Parts: sequence; C-alpha cells; structure tokens
Amino acid sequence: MRLLPPLLLLALLAGPGCGATKERRWAARTARMEACRARWVNVAQQGPDTLRVIYYQKAFRFDMVQYPHFVIGTTTAGDTIGFVDRILTDSAKVGDRVAIAPAPWSAAAMDTVRPAEQVFEKDRLNALYCAVRSLHFGQLAPLP
Repeated sequence: MRLLPPLLLLALLAGPGCGATKERRWAARTARMEACRARWVNVAQQGPDTLRVIYYQKAFRFDMVQYPHFVIGTTTAGDTIGFVDRILTDSAKVGDRVAIAPAPWSAAAMDTVRPAEQVFEKDRLNALYCAVRSLHFGQLAPLP
C-alpha cells in the first residue's frame, strides 16, 4: 500500500510524456519521408536492365485507389532506383533479380500513379526510400 502513491505519481508523470515523445518522433519520421519522396524524379524506363530487389510492395487497392507494384532495387550499374509496374502478374521477393523493360506510360500516368506513401517504424526501411533518387516506370518480369 505504501508503494501505491509513488507508483501512481510516477505513472502520471511518465505516461503523457512518453506518448508525446513518440508522436513527435513519428511526425519527424513522416516529414523526412515526405522530403525524400519529393526529391524523386520520374523517369520512363529507356532500355532493358536487371534489378536486384531490396524492397518489394505488391500492388493493392485501398478504397477507390489502386496502388501499383513498387520495387526498390539496385541496377547493374549499382544505382538504387524505385521502379513502378502496374501490370506485373508475378511477385518478387527481396534478393530476387528481375528484368526491367520499357512499357507505355503517359506523362500524366507517371504524375498520378504513385507507390503508396509509407512510413516505417524501422529506420533502415525509411533509409531505402531516401536512397532512391529516380522513380522509373516500366514493366517488371522475373528472370528465367
């Protein structure tokens, strides 16, 4: 019974502060991710290449919005790029090598079809988004 008042006081002092700190960290993380995505440059895939998959997000639908397949990977030249494909029939896994090729994307589609905006609790996943400088639009295919 003697411990109850000090424990109650400690819980009251620590409770709101911890939640506010977590919210501030989440807001800072979100702002960093928005800044990273704002730096992405849209590029129509020009020629065939291969990509080693570092991160893969399968296409999905949320309410009335359809999100495309999204891959972050390294090209044969060693560049880290984001790649968007809206018609992939297969899926990719982290570590896979996939072929990337040009596909017909209009300028309007490249401006409106975007990967889902995500903020991760793990900073290493957020760092992948920030490593991307160009967002390529084309078609993915598994290597034979």
